Amino acid sequence: MSENKTSNHPYLPLIVAISVCLGILIGFSVSKYQFATDDVQVASKKFRNILQLIDKEYADSVDINKLFEKGIAKTLGELDPHSSYIPLRDLITKTKLDSEISGIGVRYSYIRDTLFVTEVIKNGPAHKSGIMAGDRILAVNDVGLIAIEDQTVFANLIRGDKGSTAKVSLYRKVTNKEINITIVRDIVPVDAVDLAYMIDLNTGYIKLTRFSENSGNELHNQLVTLKKQGLKQLILDLRDNGGGYYEAAVQICDEFLPQGKDIVYTQSRGIVRDKKKSVFVGEFEYQKLIVLINENSASASEIVSACLQDNDRAVIIGRRSFGKGLVQSPFALFDGSEVRVTTARYFSPSGRCLQKPYLAYADTKSRLKTGELFDEEKAFKNDSLKYHTANQRTVYGGGGVYPDVFIPKDTSLNNTFIAKMLEQQLFLEFGVFYFSIRPELKKDGLDEYTKAFKVSDKMLKEYLVFCKNHKFKIPPIEVTRLSFLLKRELKIYLAEVIWGTNGMYRLVNINDIYITKAIRTFKKSKDILNPSANKKN
Repeated sequence: MSENKTSNHPYLPLIVAISVCLGILIGFSVSKYQFATDDVQVASKKFRNILQLIDKEYADSVDINKLFEKGIAKTLGELDPHSSYIPLRDLITKTKLDSEISGIGVRYSYIRDTLFVTEVIKNGPAHKSGIMAGDRILAVNDVGLIAIEDQTVFANLIRGDKGSTAKVSLYRKVTNKEINITIVRDIVPVDAVDLAYMIDLNTGYIKLTRFSENSGNELHNQLVTLKKQGLKQLILDLRDNGGGYYEAAVQICDEFLPQGKDIVYTQSRGIVRDKKKSVFVGEFEYQKLIVLINENSASASEIVSACLQDNDRAVIIGRRSFGKGLVQSPFALFDGSEVRVTTARYFSPSGRCLQKPYLAYADTKSRLKTGELFDEEKAFKNDSLKYHTANQRTVYGGGGVYPDVFIPKDTSLNNTFIAKMLEQQLFLEFGVFYFSIRPELKKDGLDEYTKAFKVSDKMLKEYLVFCKNHKFKIPPIEVTRLSFLLKRELKIYLAEVIWGTNGMYRLVNINDIYITKAIRTFKKSKDILNPSANKKN
């Protein structure tokens, strides 16, 4: 056990000493386990005695609840990286996977201690109240937001019950005026599909960023829309999708598979607990399909990727996924807090468990060190975990989904100057400024912008002056060498300011090697991308 933190808190030695007992007490606290085993009863009684002893005899006064919660977190951390304790105060504000929240409807970014609105959600409360991309939020309900240390303060201030009000103070640079607006909060949808469009006459693209309660329905609706536009082959982008609801992954797999196909099953203590098969007629069962993944695609993303790979339903393109093959179940405690415990492992149709070793959870650096992110031959594959797809192709378990087609990590933005510009959000801030004085850019729409708008040398010079005013200088020789990349990033971030994430991804995809490779793969991989050959007559 690591000792590097035990000296940071006077009570930590005690926490370590009793941490083994804590998890047992948690289970005992949940009503369905009130008839505990003898071991549990003895351990929980011992722990109760220790807490009473600390409360009465310890030299200093002790916050018992705080001590207890730290102990719970440490105990669960001893089990695996995903079992966790969520205090009631944190559970109330949890909205990451919810399909909708109640708020004002803006996306934002902190740039040099100032909160900028980067996107106003269409038809949301902020949009109806006149807030614009580029506005700087000064305060909400008289709580100042300039140079705040805790950047979650704003998120908590703008959320609230539907029908409640938020008084927002903002500064609009284009008019050089401070504006006060009272906004009535309303339900704001949190879309799982960030982008869906036709790349060409036959090829559709869908980027799924999370697996929320409504992800399956969103995907289905987008497929219906794209099919009306001529969809014949689809690129499903799961890059950087960290997962979410297990059932959402199952529903999405069902959308692409004929009835009766294996999707996933879970196993707990050697016993199969839950086996999922495709049950309904999906919207895209027999057309060509490619799935994009990378090292940040995890959990539910891996369920989908492995399922479609094992059924030879799709070609997987990218880099080895994260490697999370565990299922967490929530258990409510008596005070409203929650414990999420790993209750099972999930397995793909071929029998693969994708869970990587717990010691490899910080393996991004090791993947860089071994060169795996740049050369697929450097990826370790365990021959003892070799499995076969429906068409007898070899696949591997034990460490994520290995792609069928490898894409090396892009290093074009690793230049020191561009990396610092991105870190300081100079491209984004300049985009906010540039659009604020040229609002007519939005008039012709995203399609026309994508095709026709060019970042001129004059605009690049304006950007460099902007950088200089923010104490960031780049040598002329580097400007010449990086001119193409600088102009590309300026166009991308300006599109994000005007059209949000939809605009950003549309521009990114134009030069995306993943997309280029996918289009080529559609033409070559007929063995996998011909699901109609197995279609029932």
